[in-house]
Amino acid sequence: MSTKSVEEIKKESHHLRGQIVETLQSEVSHFEEAEYQLLKYHGTYQQDDRDLRAKRKQEGLDKAYSFMVRSKIPGGEMTAEQYLMHEVMSDDLANHTLRITTRQGFQVHGILKGRQIRNPNRNQHSFTAFICRHFIVCQDDHVIT
Repeated sequence: MSTKSVEEIKKESHHLRGQIVETLQSEVSHFEEAEYQLLKYHGTYQQDDRDLRAKRKQEGLDKAYSFMVRSKIPGGEMTAEQYLMHEVMSDDLANHTLRITTRQGFQVHGILKGRQIRNPNRNQHSFTAFICRHFIVCQDDHVIT
């Protein structure tokens, strides 16, 4: 756990950037505490699979990290295209589940760091724009890192 408060982390983060991009581009499996706290302000939450914790610890392995991304839907209204982009994201980047929240949002769980979009031709322009708005980093080669 960080010795700094969340407010101190935010103040030193260069407008909530911190080292998020560098960590995404690195080979490390997860974010350290400061970036973990900053991810929340981007609608992304680092998680680990609690069902695998004990087994992986016993085997001397790191936790099974993944991410949950939350999308806010203002007023609870969206277009069919926006909904379909959420489905594409859950199929291509996550664990094929799309959860609708009681607070006008969607949650996509099980996103792994470095996951590639399997079918980037599905409405490419809209998908790339959606990813760039919701995922902090977007590269031209269609790999979310």
